[in-house]
Amino acid sequence: MNAEAFRVERATRSSRIGLAILVVALALLAAAPFWAGRAELRLLAEIYAYLALASLWNLLAGYAGLVSVGQQAFVGLGAYLLFGFAILADIPPLWTIPLAGLISAAVCGTCSPGGRARRRSEPWSRTPSDRCGRRTMCG
Repeated sequence: MNAEAFRVERATRSSRIGLAILVVALALLAAAPFWAGRAELRLLAEIYAYLALASLWNLLAGYAGLVSVGQQAFVGLGAYLLFGFAILADIPPLWTIPLAGLISAAVCGTCSPGGRARRRSEPWSRTPSDRCGRRTMCG
């Protein structure tokens, strides 16, 4: 085989065009405080926050294979309690923050099995002492 028979391309024409569009879009977004109003900047901040959350969820659930419903239940219950106490019970919002957090922690804490209910068959749920055959504090 001849070495000149192979040609390695690191970028195609369409990828170079896409890179140019990306650079222009990033330059426009970096200059947004100079041309955008207050409402547009807030909308951009919300969009970026949702983009960051979606990326984090993709990393956790997609690549790592981790699906944690406990955190979502804690945050969701806390948010509903916060707004319920503030709006329906007419409690000042600064008092509802610790109140909602404590009640949400109490409810989610009683539902959580903790480390005691781990199944010993999965290798990722074992501690080093489990692999050695010794008993741990969790049983």
